[in-house]
Amino acid sequence: AKDSSSYFSTRLVNMRTEMPTKNDRVALLVPCYNAARFIGPFITMAQSQTRPYDDMVFFDDGSSDDTFRLIEAAGVCAIRSERNLGAAHARNQLLAATTAPYIHFHDVDDELHPDFVASLLPHAKPGCAACCAYQARWWPDGELQREYRFLDLPATGPRVDYFLNHFLTFNAAIYPRATLQRTGGFEEKLRLSEDVHLLLRLAASGLPFAYHDRVLTTWRLRRDSTYHSSGALNQILGLVDALAYLCQRWPA
Repeated sequence: AKDSSSYFSTRLVNMRTEMPTKNDRVALLVPCYNAARFIGPFITMAQSQTRPYDDMVFFDDGSSDDTFRLIEAAGVCAIRSERNLGAAHARNQLLAATTAPYIHFHDVDDELHPDFVASLLPHAKPGCAACCAYQARWWPDGELQREYRFLDLPATGPRVDYFLNHFLTFNAAIYPRATLQRTGGFEEKLRLSEDVHLLLRLAASGLPFAYHDRVLTTWRLRRDSTYHSSGALNQILGLVDALAYLCQRWPA
């Protein structure tokens, strides 16, 4: 017969090892705008993580559809703005709404692999972000546009040049919250490329990135999204604005 006391002692140790501690809590932060059609499927994906998120917070940025009602009906924490103030504002409000040491921003219309947290969180440290490979696919037909991998990501030093040529979406990374706050969060004057702007500031600060070479999220390219519906000229101007603000912070 098995020694039951030995079995339960071993199981208790394993449970303690598997349980998240105060210092490795991770929050999922989700900005939304007129996203009612995506709320249900995304919450299902988020709640299917093999290592669950410790916090989940959604920000409804002045939607005119049922976005906020559907989030509340799902029993998920939601913050609501009466008017649309942009993704940068939404993300900053989300960042202020959690005390979790680690942060994962994810767009509500993009896909999330069930092993995302379990695969990346062990590599995130107080002074180090963790990132993974990701795909970009056209929605709704699923045609693959590109796969992004970062096998040559520099291990040390500023990485501005690298990230100017290798876009790392916030969907594909877990960041230490303290670093995002210390860097100043997202620039709210920017309506486009605010994510590029913060990524480059983080790169300029010398923040290390631990890379996990597995596709764990899919960026859905929607022609009706804020970015793609803005047109090529506005996309270029948005990037120019982001680079201009970057130069203001770190003049040559």
